[in-house]
Amino acid sequence: PSLAEVKGPFDVGDRSRQLARVDDSFACPRPQPAVRDIRIAEYYTDKAYSIVDEKRRKDADRSAEPLHRYARQVTSMADRALLQREHRDAVTGCLVRWLGQWADGGAMLGEIDGPLAQHYRKWTLASIALAYVAIKPDARIGARRRAAIEGWLRRLAREMDGYYATWRRESWNNHMYWQGLAEAAVAAAVDDRRLLAEAVEKYRHAVDTLTPEGLLPKEVARRDKAFGYHVFSLAPLVLLAEIGERNGIALYDMREGAIHRLAHAVASGMEATANFEKLVGGRQEVDPRGRVWTLAWLEPYLARFPDPRLEKLLVPHRPVAHEWLGGNLTLHFAGAEAARKVKLPDPR
Repeated sequence: PSLAEVKGPFDVGDRSRQLARVDDSFACPRPQPAVRDIRIAEYYTDKAYSIVDEKRRKDADRSAEPLHRYARQVTSMADRALLQREHRDAVTGCLVRWLGQWADGGAMLGEIDGPLAQHYRKWTLASIALAYVAIKPDARIGARRRAAIEGWLRRLAREMDGYYATWRRESWNNHMYWQGLAEAAVAAAVDDRRLLAEAVEKYRHAVDTLTPEGLLPKEVARRDKAFGYHVFSLAPLVLLAEIGERNGIALYDMREGAIHRLAHAVASGMEATANFEKLVGGRQEVDPRGRVWTLAWLEPYLARFPDPRLEKLLVPHRPVAHEWLGGNLTLHFAGAEAARKVKLPDPR
């Protein structure tokens, strides 16, 4: 690779050589229409963003579903391509078609109404860019199509950064860490070291603010949702650290390995909510909608830093996957034995 080439969070070629086993043919589903405008109303009702209006949250989930559906589909196709032994071109070609349709339609470049809509654009951008990174090395992409997709990703990154540039640095919280992941993903998609450096700055800010106990003050301020928001912060930071390590930037070592303090604080809360409640000095509400954020970060982290105690927490819940983190993290990072047990991603 040239010095300019920015690598994604894992070695796609190596994983494919280890795991490819599917010879089934692939029928490309019709691409989802481009979502140009995003309108998603906020559902928190207090300044600390800790009190949820459940009706508004359900409305927001419905408004965001087209973005979730598209992100799930493209990351699922990228994971399917990873497993294909025969007919891989059919899968990667389909994914390029899906990305091309949204690029041509100016997806997510229209009216972005409100902060939550801005956040969803960022999360969806991370998904799309990570999916593209996963198929870019061996997909047959014509020069015109490549220019359209990569130009679209660059513009989305500029629009995203334009919004978050209005945030005062003292207000930076989990949204900046997700912005950093999206920047790093686009950096790998379009080979942009400047954009990668901007992503690293978001990571540096996070570890600079960590307390000796491994807490993020801006997330502690979320009161009874502090644990959930520490997990929500840790997930993109771990993936950012992986991208950094793959590009010769020792992010896990930054600030004397500060991220490990955060990881162990979150792990203590995974073992027992009461452990985290002692750290923050207050009751914690655990999100009933699932454990994906609680667990997803563990796959890349354990692949690099084995820990039997943490492995015990993860194993019963494998595979762990989420589109905002690029798809199936068990497939991407787990040991070959565990990764080979992952079933073919659902193409729906």
